[in-house]
Amino acid sequence: MKTRIFALTVLALFLGLSAQFCSRSDDKTPLSNAVSSPGRTDILFDNDWRFFRGNAEQAEQVTFDDSSWRLLDLPHDWSIEDIPGTNSPIDSNAIGGIDAGYLVGGTGWYRKTFMLPQDLTGKKFLIQFDGVYMNADIWVNGEKAGNHPYGYTSFRYDITGLLLPGKANIIAVKVNNEGRNSRWYSGSGIYRHVWLSVLEPVHADPWYLFITTPQAEEKQATVDIRTTVFNESSMAEEVTLVTQVLDKAGVQMAQDKTTQSVPAGSSVEFIQSLPLFFWLPPVAASQP
Repeated sequence: MKTRIFALTVLALFLGLSAQFCSRSDDKTPLSNAVSSPGRTDILFDNDWRFFRGNAEQAEQVTFDDSSWRLLDLPHDWSIEDIPGTNSPIDSNAIGGIDAGYLVGGTGWYRKTFMLPQDLTGKKFLIQFDGVYMNADIWVNGEKAGNHPYGYTSFRYDITGLLLPGKANIIAVKVNNEGRNSRWYSGSGIYRHVWLSVLEPVHADPWYLFITTPQAEEKQATVDIRTTVFNESSMAEEVTLVTQVLDKAGVQMAQDKTTQSVPAGSSVEFIQSLPLFFWLPPVAASQP
């Protein structure tokens, strides 16, 4: 049984708590624009997308030629761009009318080609979209990954079995913002960030991290942290989770270290409770 040590840092800013993971010391993923967390690396996937406004037949296929499409970086909203053939994004006949600001939706396509390093063989991959408006269909190398109809929520897919390490890979996204579907301006397209997550077989997942403060008083507080660690390897792993709470200056306020065995093909929730104590300067006496 192997032993792995994960580090989790929590920033305490006036009891408004947010989580920030620290990378493992053995993380050697050769990718830029990345944010590391225990057992995973999240790569910002916003650059170098091809875009076409309108419908395109078989644009999800690997052999489709998108060389004439516009090259852009995300986030992107085609509704605020000039309507083709005009010098304005406004259309008085837009189906959404005043509710959509007389801006036009319709259909749009995005495609991205990227190389996946051969040395990432054996990793797990997730593609995450922070926001697409709306009704997004996702393909990877010509295979359907999924459909997400709602335009205001993040979503992700496990695309491990669809990627080709050491070769060019293509992600295609079809966005349908058709008809009157909102009571206010919604935008059209991939309007938030996209991430490619590279996961080790043993990893933590920010979507399964929960932080609460059951006690929050002037001089002290208690922070409860629930962190789920997944083990998708073929053998049990001994995992040590080290959690620190830092103040806004980066000074450690509390630390907890918990070790548990995570069975193969399973997950374990680490539950930690950290007490915090605050030093408050004396209140100056009021002048008479």
